[in-house]
Amino acid sequence: MMNPPRALILIIALTALCGAVTAYQLVLDAPEEIQVGMPLIVTGTTNLPAGTSTEMTFSLVEYTQTLINTQPVTIQGEKDFKVKFDTAGLKKGTYKVEIKSSRELSSDSRTIKVVQLIDRSDEIQLTSSQKQDFTGSLIIAGSAPRNGAAGIQIQVSDENGDTVFGPEYVTTTKEGAFSKKITIPSPGLYDVAFSDAKGLVGTFQFTSVRITTVAPTVTSITPVETEIIPGDETVAATSFASREKPAYFSVTTRKGPVKIFTSTGMDWVVEYSVDGITVLKVNDRGTTSAEQVTIDGNGETVHVKVYPYYGEGNVTLYADNVDKILINAGASSVFGDTRSTPTPAPTKSPLAPLTIIGGVLVSAGIAAWHSRRA
Repeated sequence: MMNPPRALILIIALTALCGAVTAYQLVLDAPEEIQVGMPLIVTGTTNLPAGTSTEMTFSLVEYTQTLINTQPVTIQGEKDFKVKFDTAGLKKGTYKVEIKSSRELSSDSRTIKVVQLIDRSDEIQLTSSQKQDFTGSLIIAGSAPRNGAAGIQIQVSDENGDTVFGPEYVTTTKEGAFSKKITIPSPGLYDVAFSDAKGLVGTFQFTSVRITTVAPTVTSITPVETEIIPGDETVAATSFASREKPAYFSVTTRKGPVKIFTSTGMDWVVEYSVDGITVLKVNDRGTTSAEQVTIDGNGETVHVKVYPYYGEGNVTLYADNVDKILINAGASSVFGDTRSTPTPAPTKSPLAPLTIIGGVLVSAGIAAWHSRRA
């Protein structure tokens, strides 16, 4: 048997070597699951030449595939790379990241990674209003029942992403209830992130609004329109209120669920009437939570009466899915607060008794004169 020529062996070896060199490796790595709202960090290693440019896609995988975002990738000298995708606002589900390559890749390359986005935000129930008057602080209250007394971590960031509080654990009761007063520098939007030992639970947006005070209308029953924001989902009106002088409002609803709620800071009592006859009362919150009424609107006007359980101050009434809010002193009649002035009783003249006595004396005199004549 003849041995193959030495030249043939060399050619086969060089061919195998060239094949090994041109088969590049590209491996992606990403967490198997993350909480919605957390950034998705994808890392990768490769032996592709420095300067090689490609792209990475981030897609939702359901019955069909929906592209969420695309990020460019350029391989640097160190051959390691990192790409970040934002998951804020996405729904929970199955997603995948994939990187493209125009080069032939080795069999041990991994260019696709599947990631599960989980949403735990329903584990937090807020009791404080997410829209509050600016007082220099933000009241964050609610409960995380699954956590019990294990505490909850809170971090507050402004609309620029700068942290104004935390991250810091706050105490929870055995039912998971918590309450924290956070100092904030100005009105605006604030993102409040809640975390526990498992990671991020959820992020909620709070709005701190500057208080606009409107002088109460006490002498006129003509509705006075105040602070109506066209096109905004929430409108508001502010008025002074005490137990002796409640604030009265008229709210023009739209069709669908209507939410009416007060500002915080005082223990407000709310009375309201949808039909102008039946009056209902709500007072189940304290000073740190807004009193709230939810009705099924159909374009009717809801009359609202608000006063503090004790003390006095300005109350702001907010409403979602309404056309407008009016300060309406005339609405007091709906709640039976319009008092009619009693008609004074007829005044008897002080001379009446003297007139009667005089009449009697005259009659007696005439009778005596007739007697003497007889």
